[in-house]
Amino acid sequence: KIFEFAKLTELDNVKVVILGQDPYPRAGDAHGLAFSCLTNVPASLKNVYKCLVKSKLIKSIPYEGDLSYWSGQGVLLLNCALTTAVGEPGKHTKYWKHYTDGLIETIAKTATSKKPVIFMLWGKDAKEKRNLLDGIDNVYVLEWAHPSPLAQQYQSFTDCDHFIEANNILRKYKLPTIDWNQ
Repeated sequence: KIFEFAKLTELDNVKVVILGQDPYPRAGDAHGLAFSCLTNVPASLKNVYKCLVKSKLIKSIPYEGDLSYWSGQGVLLLNCALTTAVGEPGKHTKYWKHYTDGLIETIAKTATSKKPVIFMLWGKDAKEKRNLLDGIDNVYVLEWAHPSPLAQQYQSFTDCDHFIEANNILRKYKLPTIDWNQ
């Protein structure tokens, strides 16, 4: 399901793009939506859920990791690389660079004075895409460390304000906010 993100979130409906690194490297965990998982709640997603609990946007950490509900509301869950080798994070990043860069630029161009696009860049690979977004009207760029356990020593993901900030931006444009509670 490499292109599941495109099936579940139509280009014209994108409000928020959550950009990650690449799919979960454990066999069976990835399903085409960044950070989402059909088989369990990986550590990175658990940190995302902890952030949502701390922000009072959800009551407790869900027992499942399927984020399809977000996709239906205009949240595009995209990775910089759409595939990787089992057990080898980052293995295919160079193969997907031109494709995902083009996709990011195309999505950014859909922003209008009535409909912004908010990009959440999580982690080093995602932050490197900022140059594709600089200077585009009605595009908002929010950056934070990756939610993986390894990145928590640099910047705690539970302190990330992106979910609240995204909804504040949407309110400013008088658009429906995202219900982060799946």
